[in-house]
Amino acid sequence: MPKPQAPVKEEKTSGSGSFRIKQLFKWDREVQWSVLFWVTVVLITYLLIPFRQSSNADYQPGDIAKSDIKASKSILVEDEASTQARRLEAKASVLAVYDFDRKQDLETISKIKLFFQKMRNLLMDQQSDEKELISRYRNAPKESRPQIQEELDLFRKQAEKARAEPVREFIESMSIGVSLEQMAPLLNDGFSEKSQMILVESFQPILGMGIVSNRELLLKERGRGVAVRTLDAVTQEMVLDDFSGILSQKAARARVKKVFSSVKWSRHELRLKQLLEVLAQDLVRPNFTFNRSETEARRIKAVTETKPVYLQVKRGEVIVRAGDPLTDEKIVKIRALSHSGPSDGRVTLILGLFILVAIVLFTFFRVLFRVDRKVATDTQSLVILVVIIAFQVVLTKGSLAFVQTLAATYTGLTLATLTLVVPFSAGAMIAATLFPVRVGFIVAGLTSIFSALLTEWSLMTFLYSFIGGVVASFSVIHCRQRSSLVKAGLAVGGVSALLALVNVLKSSELFTIGTLWQLPFAVGGGIVASLIVSLALPIMESGFRVGTDMKLMELANLNQPILKKMILRAPGSYHHSVLVGSLAEAAAEEIGANPLLTKVAALYHDVGKINKPEYFVENQEGRGNRHEKLSPNMSALILTAHVKDGVEVAREQHLPRRMVDIIKQHHGTRLITFFFNKAKDMEDPSVQTVDERDFRYFGPKPQSREAALIMLADAVEAASKVLTDPTPARIRGLVQKIINDIFIDGQLDESDLTLKDLHQIAKSFTRTITGIFHHRIDYPDLRATAEERDDKKGRKTIGSDREQNHRVETVHEDVEDPGLQNIKRLGQS
Repeated sequence: MPKPQAPVKEEKTSGSGSFRIKQLFKWDREVQWSVLFWVTVVLITYLLIPFRQSSNADYQPGDIAKSDIKASKSILVEDEASTQARRLEAKASVLAVYDFDRKQDLETISKIKLFFQKMRNLLMDQQSDEKELISRYRNAPKESRPQIQEELDLFRKQAEKARAEPVREFIESMSIGVSLEQMAPLLNDGFSEKSQMILVESFQPILGMGIVSNRELLLKERGRGVAVRTLDAVTQEMVLDDFSGILSQKAARARVKKVFSSVKWSRHELRLKQLLEVLAQDLVRPNFTFNRSETEARRIKAVTETKPVYLQVKRGEVIVRAGDPLTDEKIVKIRALSHSGPSDGRVTLILGLFILVAIVLFTFFRVLFRVDRKVATDTQSLVILVVIIAFQVVLTKGSLAFVQTLAATYTGLTLATLTLVVPFSAGAMIAATLFPVRVGFIVAGLTSIFSALLTEWSLMTFLYSFIGGVVASFSVIHCRQRSSLVKAGLAVGGVSALLALVNVLKSSELFTIGTLWQLPFAVGGGIVASLIVSLALPIMESGFRVGTDMKLMELANLNQPILKKMILRAPGSYHHSVLVGSLAEAAAEEIGANPLLTKVAALYHDVGKINKPEYFVENQEGRGNRHEKLSPNMSALILTAHVKDGVEVAREQHLPRRMVDIIKQHHGTRLITFFFNKAKDMEDPSVQTVDERDFRYFGPKPQSREAALIMLADAVEAASKVLTDPTPARIRGLVQKIINDIFIDGQLDESDLTLKDLHQIAKSFTRTITGIFHHRIDYPDLRATAEERDDKKGRKTIGSDREQNHRVETVHEDVEDPGLQNIKRLGQS
């Protein structure tokens, strides 16, 4: 026949219904961590974004401010009027550029000489050819003269054209305002060397001098000078502020004309004189010219290189107070702040914050994984840390906004002084209270970076936050009373006051009014942090069902309703729980576990027995044993049910999650040996076979050292009650056997206990139980009564989930279990 399955076992192994749905929707842990990480990055980035400035862009100069307008961030505002004035000043400072061609007159003289020489040569050649034709005409017979005369006429016409062509080219190349006919006196003169010399000599008075076409324009630059560029092979530049050597074109022509007056001319040379005088004056050209394009280019460059004028607006600065008139400068600042909202600058700010927060949080989680892997791999713990970090950022940002408002309202207090009261260390204090102190250190470092970011990367803010957070974490170690939080706040305030004093010494402002204000405000910041933590911790404890030492101390109070109910309904179980707590607490101190959590969890570990206390031997007190009328399977179901009942009661009472886990794990998957053996004795193979799984607890196995300690202490305390003649040797043997049995059964595989821990636990249990069963004086008149009580007790041992597992008739000092040959005896020195 197939093996029957217990109903509860069917619920656990079934692949249908709710179990399959849970498996379908159960997220992979890495997916959970990834989602949590990016959600946290987005949340913290959003919280770190500076407040938007309200729109006040409609104000006009002269309006009255309706309310205080304060800068929400530090920005630089361009003063357009000042910037424009500076640019005009820069443009005006650029010197006008003039090009000076010193070789221009020499080149003109050279061209004149070359032209005259060319014309003389041409005339000489034409005269020679003409003389030859005339000579032929005279020597020729009469009949041949007409033909020669025709040749002579043709030659003269061609010669005239030949003379006119270079003259025309010279007039055009030199841009002379003289016609070809007006050049006749020079042709008649034959471009004599005398004419050439007089024309060249007329330029001597102006050689090397600058000639400008518009001297009035040049004189406007008097007092500041002009930039002169020489147009030589190598361009040079200099500043000229003396314009006496610069002639106007009119003055230069007058000097040239004066030269012709000093020369004696004959009557027939008057036309030649007039022509040469006109040519000389016409050839006087400006060689000192204003370079407009270069000047404008330099002025444009000066304008573009001029840096704008900015008005600095500091974060928290009150631009204008309610009722004050608005000036142009204030309007510029207000409009700049109003338009600094959803712009490209804000987008890049958000992107930069996002990347920074992602890097910082990634580093935080990696460090946390190295420092405390158990916290880093627990999703609920990570959620709590995210809430703490977000709470600290919100608290810091809100507090900074509040103190900025105060600083703007009460001008007697500076913003630096009021900032000291901001509770920078609250997050680290909460983290160190809920988790190991090393987690508080890491949170202090993380929140310090965010606090510094909220205060424009202030180094002092980082130091206040980080050092205050470390001191706060140290101060709440083993904090078992809520009043101790105030002491922690005073410690943080004291350190903050010292840092404020150091900052004052650095500024060389000791014993000023500002210094006297900073010290009490720094102490007040620590106290404010402790008060906020006092208010936040109960919310965190109830919202996430976490147990601080203060919460555990409250749960250890016997006035707790559930403990009072347990004392009344299951007094034996309560007494047993107290003894288990004493055993486990002492052992926890030996191995470095949490003794307070171990003790309090032990008080509640059997709280599920209040539903059916009469089925457990420690609560029967002379009443009949109800298991005698039940089958072994039903008895096993009742015994295992007290774990589920305990979990339900613990959740109804909102006990911390760690205590609920210990209640669920304190029996692990151990076998209920007594009823399993009883079922095996009653087994009929032809009807059914006994399945060992039906007589095991559902687990899980202990996941923490505290849960494993309570399992061991629970088993040892129950077994010690049936120990005959509890001598130290027997007690030691009993403890060793029970711990080894549990160890071999694999119940401690997931609890992080080491063999060294097990040896220390065995020694601690032996020492504690030996103290409980200390030797007493043997009173003869009470011996018979004691023996009768022992006989009755022996007849009522059936029904205990622990005593039935660990009944010991006789334990000798040399007890040896054949199955433990390869296991070292625990507790031996």
